[in-house]
Amino acid sequence: MFDFLKRKRKAKFDSKVLRKNDISLLILDERWNKLFETTQKSPQIAAAEEKLKDRIKEEARLTAEAKEIAASKKNHMDRIIKLHRQYSRKMTRMQSRKWNSAKRK
Repeated sequence: MFDFLKRKRKAKFDSKVLRKNDISLLILDERWNKLFETTQKSPQIAAAEEKLKDRIKEEARLTAEAKEIAASKKNHMDRIIKLHRQYSRKMTRMQSRKWNSAKRK
């Protein structure tokens, strides 16, 4: 009766639903690409696909860079630990020499 009083609510998009149902990227989906074998994509769809492709490339580049950084970090940390151990041994030897020379006097 009072339909005009009912407000239309915007549906909230929940990305968890996509992850839960394992919904992949459309442009990588074979079924999506088959839809456009006989018809041409609209300019909006083509532009959105190009934008998404660029973002996928950027994500791949950043992932590779993160792996390189992690490997480099591990190497540098290993080097720091090695140098610290060498320094600690050297300082221990120096202190023991001082201790022994003080004992002798």
